[in-house]
Amino acid sequence: EGSLGELEARRLRDERDRTLRDELETHRELDRRQREERDLDDRRHRDERDQISEREASRLRDERDRTSREECEARSRAEERERMGAAALANAAHAAALRDQASAAAHNAAVVTAGGGEAGA
Repeated sequence: EGSLGELEARRLRDERDRTLRDELETHRELDRRQREERDLDDRRHRDERDQISEREASRLRDERDRTSREECEARSRAEERERMGAAALANAAHAAALRDQASAAAHNAAVVTAGGGEAGA
């Protein structure tokens, strides 16, 4: 009977060892799957961050380009206003000179008429 008890004890130990090895293998498999899932999640999040970064960079480039265009247009409008202002000043000066000439001619004509034909200064 001692021999049967030893055989039974050995069988139980072997069965327990197999069970423990199976459980250990199951835990290793679960750990491996969890690592793979974490790696996938990490890659997915990295890809999402990269896409967000690319969209943000594109948005910033578009905004910079728009601002640059607006500044260029504003400079062009300011230069045009300056040209128009200079032209208006030139026209006003020319008109004033013509008025002065007309006034001087009218004065001379009045003096000539009043003086009997002599031109006055």
